[in-house]
Amino acid sequence: MNSLNNNIKTIEISQKDLTGNGLILQTYCNSVLQQPDIDFSSVPDLSDYQEQINESLEKAKKHANTYLNDINHKIINSLSDLNSYFTVYKIVPVTLPEGSSVDQWVSVLSVVKTISEKNLRDSELIVEALEELRDDLSSDSAAFASIAEQANDAIEGDTGELASIRNSLKEIDRDIKGQIAAVVLEGIGIIGGVFVIAIGSVSSFVTAGTSTPIVIAGVSMLLGGVVGLAVSAPTLINLYQEKTDLFQQSSKLRAEVNLLTGIDSAFDNLSNQAETAASATKGMVDSWRNLTNHLEDLIDDLTNGILSTDAVRTLFLNDANNEIIDLQNTINTIKQQMSGIITVALPKDETVLSYLKAV
Repeated sequence: MNSLNNNIKTIEISQKDLTGNGLILQTYCNSVLQQPDIDFSSVPDLSDYQEQINESLEKAKKHANTYLNDINHKIINSLSDLNSYFTVYKIVPVTLPEGSSVDQWVSVLSVVKTISEKNLRDSELIVEALEELRDDLSSDSAAFASIAEQANDAIEGDTGELASIRNSLKEIDRDIKGQIAAVVLEGIGIIGGVFVIAIGSVSSFVTAGTSTPIVIAGVSMLLGGVVGLAVSAPTLINLYQEKTDLFQQSSKLRAEVNLLTGIDSAFDNLSNQAETAASATKGMVDSWRNLTNHLEDLIDDLTNGILSTDAVRTLFLNDANNEIIDLQNTINTIKQQMSGIITVALPKDETVLSYLKAV
């Protein structure tokens, strides 16, 4: 019978992926809540679309709040669940001294297995919730894409230009998300690492005589307090500059259509991040399933006389004195990072690009 040590590294990687991708999704969802309503009231050709646009925005904000108020808390709680599980795991050989009977061991291991099964089910529920969120956000993106096309047709805009800008925006947004993911996944679990999040506008468009910003997906993620970690600001600066230039370049599209296209791309990016977070959670599902199977195998081996109680006790002692301690230290570091995040809400006249240039 192999000890749990063979699975510890996989568990650590899975939990880092889950928490890190959850943090990224949390950041993007917060940016959704900062997006102001659209005012096309004084644009004759587009005023009829205003109610439809803002209803879609309101629906998207409800989806973002679903993540922030429910799913995100479950992801954070999964850290504590993992830590508590291994605290119980470590005290098993203390509770059962040498010479304890097979029945005593089976009774205790069955309790631990029940905890593992509960955590497995909780992880499966997070996956289901994230996949539902992904579908909802994908619908939000499709709604804005449709509105942008209708608005463009209403003002007889260039269809080819719209498709070109949409594709370019989505590529840039994916690159920005990839850079943010690199910062988070490299920095999570590092002692002294502090995540600094900024949320603000990407660009503004003059519509109905007022300046309307795109705030959705206007985020940056930097890691402070760690010497030697690659600086991410220059890469993000280049990407946000590219995005700003795309909006500001001489275009055959009206500002209103560019605005809607930018929001469409942001929601597409957000939906992709929900999918990434769901995939990361599946890693924890696999980990809990492996832990449950590990305990089931131990119970079977004890019951069938394949392993003695003292042999199993030795396995638990080895687990408790080695990798579990390191794993719990990593979990505590991540919990400290999650509670120490610095979030900067940029003023209306400051873009994410100008903020990054000033860092």
